[in-house]
Amino acid sequence: LTQRIAHKAIKLAKMTGIPARRATAASILRIQEAIRDSSEVAPMERSIWEDLGRQGLSRNTRNFLWKGIHGAHKVGEYFEKMPEPWKSYGRCRSCEVPESLEHILTQCPDSGQETIWKLVSKLLEKKNVKFSKEFGLILGCCSFRPSDIASTDRLYRIAVSESAFLAWKIRCTFRIEHDSNPDRRLTEQEIASRWEKVLQIRMEQDLATTKYKSLRGRRPRKGLAKSTWQ
Repeated sequence: LTQRIAHKAIKLAKMTGIPARRATAASILRIQEAIRDSSEVAPMERSIWEDLGRQGLSRNTRNFLWKGIHGAHKVGEYFEKMPEPWKSYGRCRSCEVPESLEHILTQCPDSGQETIWKLVSKLLEKKNVKFSKEFGLILGCCSFRPSDIASTDRLYRIAVSESAFLAWKIRCTFRIEHDSNPDRRLTEQEIASRWEKVLQIRMEQDLATTKYKSLRGRRPRKGLAKSTWQ
């Protein structure tokens, strides 16, 4: 018996009998339905969690998606039971609606999501992939296979996860640091510049890691990394 197997057994034993979180179950179902509508095959719940650990995702984007699936981001319902002034944080000041991660990533102008997803769509068109701004596909981007080509699926996974995380960061800066001041909202050009910088850095990191043999399983094959960004 190895330490790794023993540790896994202990984790499984502790998880037995623990009820699923309501938000988590709803997110998993949303992901499965979105992927089924797009590819006619829905992933198993276990596969969705395993795919989050797939090679290609940065740690920050992986944590962001993990929290998103669990409904653990501090938005909307998180503030509902709090007294004022915190209770008002549960509503989007610009749109005057309850704030949620879905609202931030697919509807709100404060996050720059409309510009970001247009850029993602143009990028994926170069790989003959049609992008859909469906919340379930964004949360489940690691489990969705838009093509039969590994490098194309990998680009989709990286581009969508990094773009969603960028939209989140832009919203947080606007809401927290600038107190939702409309004069501090980023222009389309500024959003596009930030998106291009994020993808450029991500590409350089991806290609650079192919040189480090010590990374073992975390190191992408050189041919796969090159064809991802080609």
